[in-house]
Amino acid sequence: MEIFERAWSLFPLFVLGINQYFTKQTAPHLKYLRQKWTNNGISLGKDFLIPDLDDTVIAFYLLSMSGARIDSNFLKYFSTPEGLACYPGERGGSFGSHYINFLFALPFLDFDKNNYSAESIDHLLKERAKNGFWNDK
Repeated sequence: MEIFERAWSLFPLFVLGINQYFTKQTAPHLKYLRQKWTNNGISLGKDFLIPDLDDTVIAFYLLSMSGARIDSNFLKYFSTPEGLACYPGERGGSFGSHYINFLFALPFLDFDKNNYSAESIDHLLKERAKNGFWNDK
């Protein structure tokens, strides 16, 4: 799970806006993520052949924040008539990987974001429990 570990360990540095203080330390990990990127995104490790949306959108966010230009066509791999899937053939999803993490990647997508943005927010509101929280697997 070396891809997962690298991406999710770097993620807080970028979200908090302190990544610029660690460019020397983060550079080899970002390079590794870029090397492992495919047209369909990225998986959680080199031994896992199927990309998943959760790791893909976080890697996309990190690489985009670092100045990499990545084609947004990877989203076609995860798009279904019902919305986004974490991986092809998924039977029951986690709204977090589908929509919350996806929102981090949204500003960097190179096409009209309105449909994906509205779909993400609508799905989050629909899945919210009456107490205002979400139940996630």
